Amino acid sequence: MHDAERGLFDLQRGRSLLITTEADRAGHHGTLVAAVEGLRGHTVEELKSIGGRGIRLALTRHRARAMGLALDGKAIPISLGLNGMSRPDDILRLSTAPRSMDRPSDVRGASEPEVGGLTLTRLSRLIPAVVGVSVSTEGTPELRTALESGAILRVTTNQIDELASDARVKLTHVSEGPVPLEGAEDARFMFFREGNGILEHVAVLIGEQDRWPDPVPYVSIQPV
Repeated sequence: MHDAERGLFDLQRGRSLLITTEADRAGHHGTLVAAVEGLRGHTVEELKSIGGRGIRLALTRHRARAMGLALDGKAIPISLGLNGMSRPDDILRLSTAPRSMDRPSDVRGASEPEVGGLTLTRLSRLIPAVVGVSVSTEGTPELRTALESGAILRVTTNQIDELASDARVKLTHVSEGPVPLEGAEDARFMFFREGNGILEHVAVLIGEQDRWPDPVPYVSIQPV
């Protein structure tokens, strides 16, 4: 699961990420993906260079429904060919604007790694859309070297599912200090960070804790 958490940061920073299925334990085949939000031109070129095939865009079932691209009447995550589209702004527009294109000829259900990429973007608070290419590490020395050096991270779909199913919110106390406020000069701010490092939380304490009034007991009123 730790690799999946690292994958969150890589996608946020505009890096590509190799996602493989659990069935391919050796990681010889997978999909190299990058988040559409924050996508840069050199990342698109990297996908094209390593993949050697047309780049595909994976979208959630909600976006598929908005685009009128339900397959066999079912709203499922979809994958569509970009037909040479490579400008990040155009790809972003396609991923967000309502009914932004006519029904494409090259559309299918999203693969398991593509769905994993969509899950990671959702957990990263990014627009749930990824671009990607199918790759083989055996036939792509450039990708194999990047994986060995850590320049590109490999994550399995099982690791992503495990991360997504962990609903617990783990907070770590980061720091605290006095921050005088108007009308509350004795205020103190406490900063916390979630375990995955994505979100931060702030607690504002006013006054000395030993002088706080006792909390009001919780009362539940039941209908009669």
